[in-house]
Amino acid sequence: MWQKREGKDKWKLIKTTKNLTFKAKVKTGRYYKYKVTAIFEKKRVIGKTEVVAACIPDNVSNIIYKRTASNKVAISWKRGKCTKRFTIYKKAENGIFKKAAIVTKAKYEDSKIAIGKRYVYKIVPVYYNEKVEIDGSNAYMGVILKDEINTGIQNYSYEELNSDTKALKKLYGRHFHYNVIGKSADGRNIYDLVIGNQKANQSIIVVSELHAREYMTSQLCMKQIEYYLQNYNEELDGVRVSDVLSKIAIHYVPMANPDGAAISQYGFSAIRNASLRKKLLKMPGSDNPSQWKANARGVDLNRNYPYEYIARLGRRGSAGYTGPKKCSEPETRAIIGLVNKLRKSTLVRGQINYHATGSIIFGDYEGPLKETITDMYTLARSITGYTGASGYSGSDGKDATGNLREFVMYKKKLPSITLEIGKSFCPLPLYEFNGIWQKNKNLILLEAKLLVK
Repeated sequence: MWQKREGKDKWKLIKTTKNLTFKAKVKTGRYYKYKVTAIFEKKRVIGKTEVVAACIPDNVSNIIYKRTASNKVAISWKRGKCTKRFTIYKKAENGIFKKAAIVTKAKYEDSKIAIGKRYVYKIVPVYYNEKVEIDGSNAYMGVILKDEINTGIQNYSYEELNSDTKALKKLYGRHFHYNVIGKSADGRNIYDLVIGNQKANQSIIVVSELHAREYMTSQLCMKQIEYYLQNYNEELDGVRVSDVLSKIAIHYVPMANPDGAAISQYGFSAIRNASLRKKLLKMPGSDNPSQWKANARGVDLNRNYPYEYIARLGRRGSAGYTGPKKCSEPETRAIIGLVNKLRKSTLVRGQINYHATGSIIFGDYEGPLKETITDMYTLARSITGYTGASGYSGSDGKDATGNLREFVMYKKKLPSITLEIGKSFCPLPLYEFNGIWQKNKNLILLEAKLLVK
């Protein structure tokens, strides 16, 4: 006589049989106890077995993976009831699953992977006690690790930025966040991408592509973000990434002029607003959209900030026009809003700008921030090998009006430097990217380490 007990219920008769085996219908994730009573003839009990507890584990659910280093992946899942441990199998090249690990927590990290290769894992929940071991149903996860940021394309576009932002959030979860801090004149998002400790009381700000044709700076910043996230638990240039990012939040605005980028990359047909497009076609520089620097209203965003601002300097067009009034542009207001917000909630340790031509660094300043700015400037020069910009009066020179760097330093009292990354005229050719990357890949991390307290 086979008997079953569920929870605190009374023992129930399952089956009376002469066989030594039986089948019973049970639900996964619920504990059952079994015992067998041996009966001679019809009523005489001649023996009983020990009580055996058993449970079929619930299925594994909500499987996700995160890339934790350049060659590591962490898989996690939601455990069901009645699960004591998990057996992890990894599919070999011959198609056979081989046991990779036994874990008690609902997570597993694999450091034996290669970029671009597909891996399949099988996760089996297991219940066991001193008498039985029961496997649950198999669950599978397929993983292909690849670099999300495409550095092999000439036009790193707003669409690429959108797609990459979502992919990075999916892959790196709690170490990566993003906010929309404003909209461009043509309705594109202006993103604040954040890596590091969201709750830290310290922050730094990185801004790139104020000028439309300098879109390789956006590509560089996005690649930096991915690189630091990939290596969060590793060392880069002798610095453990997590040691820095656990203490500070790095706020990137990688594409401060998304409309202008679209114009420079694809021409005026990329502007969706018909009224804006019509006006743009009448402006100076409209015969050569690839060289466009301004936004979709013909305003040079690096002349629109409220420091030494001169209203209506120049005229609407490809470059140089300061705007009808200071902070007239939505892109300008978005960045000022971010700076103000962070200054209220954190100690903003510094601000870094990326521009695209000259392979030079601006670090000139006279005032109470001089020591910190000089340290930032000296470090940047030692890392990149770029020359100093002393006496230069170009796009970020000290004679410029409405300039972001000067506004940040003199109005907001924040240390700031500007790097011009390329050698050629803008838009920078794709073949320059690898050299630029090697010079700049660790720069923001090391500047953050310098500034963090």
